[in-house]
Amino acid sequence: MTFNLKNSSWTVPVNMEIRKAGINVKNAATGSATLSPDGRCLFFSRSGDIYWVSTKIIGDMKKEVFNTRIINY
Repeated sequence: MTFNLKNSSWTVPVNMEIRKAGINVKNAATGSATLSPDGRCLFFSRSGDIYWVSTKIIGDMKKEVFNTRIINY
């Protein structure tokens, strides 16, 4: 996952497994991800199956990314 910075650039990609969400699994077939219409769920597919997690994980990751890196705007 990456986050947009105020200067129109992006953070370096962060593996979602820093939150142990079970989204990025080694040797799993790639799939796609999408948000629910209300923005509360992140749906993703893996090997033909569909999974979901609360989008709270995105906010938690964003806090970790911006609190642990020096970012120049």
